[in-house]
Amino acid sequence: MNWSRGGTRNISRSEKQRICDSHFVTSFTTEQERSEDRAEVEQLYDACFGGNIRWQRPVYELRKGYSPVAALCHVVRQHEQQAGKEAQEAQEEEEHAHKARVVAALRFWEVRIKASAKAKLSASAVSKKQHASLAATQTEKRALLFGPLAVNVDVQGKGLGKALVEHNIALSKRLGYGGILISGVAAYYRPFGFRTLCVAGLRMPKPSPGHVLMGLELKPHFLLSAEGEVLPECRNVLR
Repeated sequence: MNWSRGGTRNISRSEKQRICDSHFVTSFTTEQERSEDRAEVEQLYDACFGGNIRWQRPVYELRKGYSPVAALCHVVRQHEQQAGKEAQEAQEEEEHAHKARVVAALRFWEVRIKASAKAKLSASAVSKKQHASLAATQTEKRALLFGPLAVNVDVQGKGLGKALVEHNIALSKRLGYGGILISGVAAYYRPFGFRTLCVAGLRMPKPSPGHVLMGLELKPHFLLSAEGEVLPECRNVLR
């Protein structure tokens, strides 16, 4: 996934003399987060959410001490290179010295939810046959917990966050997950298909002021057929 834009940047007088009036092209690429990105991603989250304050939010009870899903951790890198005749030479000079910075990041975590025959299902939403099938399901199942999503303030408004969300949702479906949960601001996530109705039977460990629990069903009635507390996935305990 790539985004690009042309533009200029502030440069020193000596650099102006060296490259004259050359322009720079900034591009963005989406990649899976690597282990060496971890410190930079954490710094980005701290900058966007206020350092250790984010760990005090109730939703982090489902993340503390647990690993995110590696296949669903992605970053956006910002690359800047000189355009024109001198671009190749300049790029080669800085290739090893310059590392493209991480400007956006999104992680997903696994959680457990309990499928229950007591879940309140709308008669208009499911047929009798579907209701009987759902009622027979009593096992725990794994869903995904969305976030956190962070975009550096100086690149906000370019659609990077939106692209990351859409990318991870599509990949989650391909990986076979049935639903995604999020505790967030409803107005922002509703355009992606997140709704409160499908999570009416679920509750987070603690309420989060200003945030609501929403869900996106990747499989029909996956979240609608569940009720009870959302729990961390113990398979992913950090060691």
